[in-house]
Amino acid sequence: MSERRAPLRLASRSIDRGLAQGASAVGAPTPRILDTGTVAVPRRLAVIGVTWAEGTGSGLGLAYRVKRGGQWGPWQDVDVETCGDCADPGAATRAGSEPIAVVGATHVQARLVTRGTAVGDPKLSVIDPGTSSATHARPATPPRATGAASIMGPTGAVPAGDTATRPPGLGAFASTSWGSSGPSGSSAVSSGAAASGTNTSGASGLPAAPPGLPGPRAMPTKREAWGAARSSAARALPVVVGRGITVHHTAGTNRYSAAQVPAVLRGIERFHMRDRGWSDIGYNVLVDRFGRVWEGRYGGIGIPHKGAHASGVNTTYLGVAYIGDSSSAPVPKAAVNSIVDIVAWTAARYGFDPAGTLTLDGRTSPVVPGHYQVGNTRTDCPGTHLRRRLPEIRRRAADGASAYLARARTNARR
Repeated sequence: MSERRAPLRLASRSIDRGLAQGASAVGAPTPRILDTGTVAVPRRLAVIGVTWAEGTGSGLGLAYRVKRGGQWGPWQDVDVETCGDCADPGAATRAGSEPIAVVGATHVQARLVTRGTAVGDPKLSVIDPGTSSATHARPATPPRATGAASIMGPTGAVPAGDTATRPPGLGAFASTSWGSSGPSGSSAVSSGAAASGTNTSGASGLPAAPPGLPGPRAMPTKREAWGAARSSAARALPVVVGRGITVHHTAGTNRYSAAQVPAVLRGIERFHMRDRGWSDIGYNVLVDRFGRVWEGRYGGIGIPHKGAHASGVNTTYLGVAYIGDSSSAPVPKAAVNSIVDIVAWTAARYGFDPAGTLTLDGRTSPVVPGHYQVGNTRTDCPGTHLRRRLPEIRRRAADGASAYLARARTNARR
């Protein structure tokens, strides 16, 4: 694993014309354009991203392009964000972009356009994720889980009247109202009950899982298999009770191989931790284009720790991310199926309705939103094709959650 950083400097007039398209996209009559120039990257795989001093810059637009075979590709826009609840209080953080995986390129170029206040200390990070002894610890085809999974928290008895785990269906959760301190209304699983020790798992303070609930069919690979950093800060993050799960895409390349996925994950983690200043990779779980599911943030979805994926709602929503760019290509069927299964299992485990809505601080959003529907960041995530498939994902996941709960009842009677 290695990393180097290149500064973004005020663009010379000689290249302003080439950057005019990006400037107009930001809508600025007199934009300031900062540019890296041509920066070499590792040919096999690199993860890149731009950061700048927290609290600086406004009216920002960011784009990058890659060079392959001696030819530059088109400029591609990248979302930028400031995430106030993504890091520990007092942590040294930087504002920045999504991390972008690049495969088979020789060079990259990034440009940052601002029509408001200037950005401080902007830098392009180029990460070489290298190799890990854990990279080949898993076969290309994930196993199909049929029993209780190691990622699950302990199970326990469900008290009478706890509709969060009572099949059939999850319709009682179709509209849950939340304030900043937690849920309100009789249909919600009380966070106060978890705090007082009622209907909780012994290890984590989570509400107990339905007795007999099997593990996900799309079983997440443990983070040790992709070489995740061993971080005490990641383990110290608070455990949260998911009331929904947000769908993301990571953007970047769709051209990665099955063998390259662990390196992509290490690169994303490195950018989130070293460049943004967060305690761990931002997403709770990730799905690659082959349909394989990977544990992201420490604890995954079994004992979920507060994520860093949707500013302002990280204590309410868990996060699942498709590894790739759904705006540039459709998402493969295997990946969609795995996303559906993860959403379904998570809904059954924590008692929410994937087809429902949730009101948080007066704003009503789907229980299974796209990133663009929640949080404080303007974004197109999870991209065009996943965005179109969100209604299907919610519908299929609701059916899947009911099936998981029915399976749990059968198992519990044995």
